[in-house]
Amino acid sequence: AATSPAAAGDASAYADAERAMVAARTRLPHDTLVVAQLGDVYLAAGIAQRDPALLERALPIIERSVGLDPENGYRWAARGSALAGLGRIDEAITSLTTAVRYAPNDAQAWATLAQVYETAGEAAMAQNARVHAEEIERGTR
Repeated sequence: AATSPAAAGDASAYADAERAMVAARTRLPHDTLVVAQLGDVYLAAGIAQRDPALLERALPIIERSVGLDPENGYRWAARGSALAGLGRIDEAITSLTTAVRYAPNDAQAWATLAQVYETAGEAAMAQNARVHAEEIERGTR
């Protein structure tokens, strides 16, 4: 199948981001933001390209970022997203519930949790998380 120009551009952008973040990580191996952003690059590429190999590559980097900043909800949400993309639903739910505990006003984390609950067949929990996300987005929570 031919690659569209937009997809080719996205792949090129991910490659550029990867090179920049790997270089930054080499210079600053213990910088929590650099580690987190490198994981985010692989996570975003893995999700956009539906590539489990990129998600597998993202996961240990994201887990390192969680270890460096264990009370950062965003990092737990990234871990949950990677795990969900890999089909590790129970682990994803655990990470995402930790994410919303540390970042209770993160609408994206709640929305992702809703999607993962839906995948797990937990309709009531999915609806609760979805409502929570919508209330945050509307500013009513």
